[in-house]
Amino acid sequence: MVKRTVPGRPGATPPEGPGPRGGPPGRSPSEREADLRSLEERIGEALRAAEADLRASPAWGRPLPDEGDADVPPELRMAFKLLKNAGHVPPEVALMQELQAWRDELAAMPAGPQAEALKRRIGERELLIAVRIERLARTRTL
Repeated sequence: MVKRTVPGRPGATPPEGPGPRGGPPGRSPSEREADLRSLEERIGEALRAAEADLRASPAWGRPLPDEGDADVPPELRMAFKLLKNAGHVPPEVALMQELQAWRDELAAMPAGPQAEALKRRIGERELLIAVRIERLARTRTL
């Protein structure tokens, strides 16, 4: 009797019966076919149950809600959505929020040297935002 070994593994012997594509050792082809049919039936039942749940939804057959990102280039939508879901805003939006806070502060401030300094900061921030938005539109990358 010749002892069989597994190539590259001295002393290891291959398992008895069919190989990995033939199923576990000791199972007949008809048993494997029955297992596959059973598995297919269970998958089919799960799909039918999931479809029934979907059809019971009040949103069934209606269009998906508009996420308000029609103006966002398609290349940036996923990145912006990830930021939004994480509770963050894109840097340009944060700059715009800061700019609006400065404008509100300027509206409540009396005329004087502090108001003039704030106007200069507002002008610089508006320019920075315009440049960043232009770069986004041109390169379509963050």
